[in-house]
Amino acid sequence: MRSARRGRRGAVAIETVVCATAVVLLMLAAIQVSLLAGARGSVAFAAEQAARFASLRGAESGAPAGARQIENFIRGQVPGLDPARLKVTAEWLPDNRPGSRVRVRAEYSAPLLLSAGGPSVKLASTSAMVISQ
Repeated sequence: MRSARRGRRGAVAIETVVCATAVVLLMLAAIQVSLLAGARGSVAFAAEQAARFASLRGAESGAPAGARQIENFIRGQVPGLDPARLKVTAEWLPDNRPGSRVRVRAEYSAPLLLSAGGPSVKLASTSAMVISQ
């Protein structure tokens, strides 16, 4: 009878370790999904704000925005994200005069939690607006 209890105690310890590992992995997965959702929202908001910024700074505004100004602006709109992982492109269709369109695309390579320098998830958003000034 005594040896049966001893064997059961060992099984409980192993089951606890297996279950705890599964719970920790599920928690890490939930945290990762939350971080990615937050980063995606930040990238989308920044792209929209940058398109608005560019639409108000067309050729006739007195201070027209170029690709570098738009890139600097968008980098200020994404606090908490690594600026080195952010790629910004802006294009004017057909030019930067009022009535034309400006399209801003922001791409962010979001790192995964437990991957130091490893794989990342690409998050991208595009926003376009008509240039008003």
